[in-house]
Amino acid sequence: MDQSRPITKFTLYYLSVIKTAAIIGIGVGILLLGVGAVFFLREDTTFSELLLLGVIGPIGLALILIAFLSPFALPGLYLLVKQEKFLGFCFREEMKKHNIIKPIYQSSGWFIMGASPAVIAVRRDYIVRLEKCKIIKTGRGNRYRITLVGADGKKQRLEGYHASIGGLQKWLRKKPEADSERNVMNGKTENQNQ
Repeated sequence: MDQSRPITKFTLYYLSVIKTAAIIGIGVGILLLGVGAVFFLREDTTFSELLLLGVIGPIGLALILIAFLSPFALPGLYLLVKQEKFLGFCFREEMKKHNIIKPIYQSSGWFIMGASPAVIAVRRDYIVRLEKCKIIKTGRGNRYRITLVGADGKKQRLEGYHASIGGLQKWLRKKPEADSERNVMNGKTENQNQ
């Protein structure tokens, strides 16, 4: 993805789901090729079977991972679409206007965390309140599930790890600073990005 272009909903989905699945798929593909090469040298394995193992296996795994990771990203993207419709803005144009090119961004008006499987992109003027937070214990650490109430009165649940959900909670509790926009990735204000 071009790092000089503003982020879009697809960019957030790509970085949180597709890129993760592709990296894991390629890693597994290399591993399968290595294991397959050992069998190729020892058994009656043909080159086409080795190629099938090293190419089709990772593609299949990547597709399975996309299907597995998408449910983590889609609620946040759905919330973003609800915000667009209710507040009457276009996310792509909003990101272009503020020159937001990174998937992790905070300002007085926006909280964006799009680099983990859970996508969160929230405009402050849409969220009325944070209703509840629940900790879900998993084998890989705690996940957090929060319920937000939007300006349209509808509730939306988001789930993620502490970095994303905890960051959103802190951001919601903070009073907005006038015209202070900060890109979390590089610490620059919006005016410095231009």
